[in-house]
Amino acid sequence: MGYRAHLLIREGGATRLHASHAGGRCLVRDLLHGPAIYGAYVESTDVVDDLYYEDAVDAVALVDRDRRALVWWGGDNLPIESVPGLRRRYEALLRGCWPGWEVRWEPGGIRAIADALAVPFAVDAAAELRVRALVDDGFARDEAPTMSVITVLDADGAGHDVGSGWTVESLLTLGARLVDDARARRAAPLPREAIPDPDDQRWADQGGLVIDPARRRIECWWNWPSPRRVDALPLLARFWPGWTLALAVDGAVVHADRSGRARDLVELPIAEAAAALELRLFAEHEFDPPPEAPEALAQRLSELRRAPRAALTDNGLPPPSALQGQIARRLGVDA
Repeated sequence: MGYRAHLLIREGGATRLHASHAGGRCLVRDLLHGPAIYGAYVESTDVVDDLYYEDAVDAVALVDRDRRALVWWGGDNLPIESVPGLRRRYEALLRGCWPGWEVRWEPGGIRAIADALAVPFAVDAAAELRVRALVDDGFARDEAPTMSVITVLDADGAGHDVGSGWTVESLLTLGARLVDDARARRAAPLPREAIPDPDDQRWADQGGLVIDPARRRIECWWNWPSPRRVDALPLLARFWPGWTLALAVDGAVVHADRSGRARDLVELPIAEAAAALELRLFAEHEFDPPPEAPEALAQRLSELRRAPRAALTDNGLPPPSALQGQIARRLGVDA
């Protein structure tokens, strides 16, 4: 099957669509090489005319040289994006590797690429069936351990926190009656961010809602806001006429942010995040290209511009060796 990726370069007002059959596996690691090396790598991959179909795309990246902007989605192939506390720290690390660039994670995945190419992806009957499947699965877990945390803000901005065995998408189908239902429940402490057990099948589906009745606004999040969930948001918003429904990509910390509480009540400690990133980014894999010194890699990539695909495999770039062992320092963790 491979790890298919769509990679785009926008330059001089034109957008070129590239594709890699296996380059999506380590996209989040490859991006850490920075704009010069990563851009040269993208230019070494195949130029194509058409998008892979949606479910076949494992990663996407848009390198916009005109705006100095990077938009990316790595498909959680290295399990970082499904752990919000790791994803935020990774994004901080990535911004340091792309100085002067706007860097944005796009949970919509391939849809971000489709928008850049002006290729329409309509919300159709199939999308409604997918939403129904998500909701039905959520209701089936009614008696399960906590799947969602709900914070209802009062007029002063203070939060009332409760837990629910329903998934976020199932809760949203209740509409505005959820506000009173949540207020009537006994308060519960906000859960802290954590590194999940690899065998925890519920982790990706867990999430939360911050409901602001005064502003008629809801922010929702999941540990893994997959493109399918992002696609469902306009349909779920129909249960809340007159309200605004938005995705909060930062995860559980939004509950603290919106209610005036300190993030460290829930946030994954930075040292723990740095150690986990080091492990996940630099775990050895049989398909990895061999490590290379940055200078040697830059030389090879300059040769690739003259003879594309002459020197790199389709498995992506070698690990960014200059970063190995340096992530904690880069993120400001005290020695």
